[in-house]
Amino acid sequence: MTAPAIAPPNSSRSRTPPARGWTQWLVPEVRWAAIAVLLFALGAALQLAGTPAAVWWACYLLCYAAGGWEPGLAGLQ
Repeated sequence: MTAPAIAPPNSSRSRTPPARGWTQWLVPEVRWAAIAVLLFALGAALQLAGTPAAVWWACYLLCYAAGGWEPGLAGLQ
């Protein structure tokens, strides 16, 4: 008598893979970079639209903070 075949725990049958093209969003650095790009684009659009300088400067500073807080924290540690 032979034992029944048991799939290893990491087999493709035990879990479904993430949807194709969305796996990069699982990385926190990618999400923070995307936020930084969106804030930069918003700041540039506001600057070109002629809004007050404080508004688009705030977007640029938030962009800088979103893109650099993690490396800055690592540097301080």
